[in-house]
Amino acid sequence: MADILFKRDLVDNLDSNKADQPLSARQGKLLKRLIDAKGSGSGGEKGDPGPAGKDGVTPVISVSATVDSNVGTPTVKVTKSGTAEAPTFALAFANIKGEKGDKGDPGAKGEKGEQGAKGEKGDPGAKGEKGDKGDPGEVIGVDAIESTEIDEICV
Repeated sequence: MADILFKRDLVDNLDSNKADQPLSARQGKLLKRLIDAKGSGSGGEKGDPGPAGKDGVTPVISVSATVDSNVGTPTVKVTKSGTAEAPTFALAFANIKGEKGDKGDPGAKGEKGEQGAKGEKGDPGAKGEKGDKGDPGEVIGVDAIESTEIDEICV
């Protein structure tokens, strides 16, 4: 069976302490108005001042670092110096470099690239030195040719 709410069960006053009965819409509006008024009030009294703080100066912090090239177990040494107003930190890194590793496997051979364009013809080289005089060779006898035979050959 469903729960039924009768009008007589509604509480229409702010003095009720009944936990099992709902407030009326009018009482809800009144409560909201009271809550809103309290939140927008002028506030409470000003409290006592707190204890005095430091002078408010922001410290200037300096940091420097060095790194060596030794091989070994990596370490860092931190040294603080300076004053409270200007502290200085020095960081000294040591043995950061690792040992030389093994040579890796060669990579796969790449594909042959395109052939480049043919270059232009270069300038001629310098004239060479004069060579030695050659052997005169064997002289072969030549029969005399008549002038009429020359005309026939030159045609």
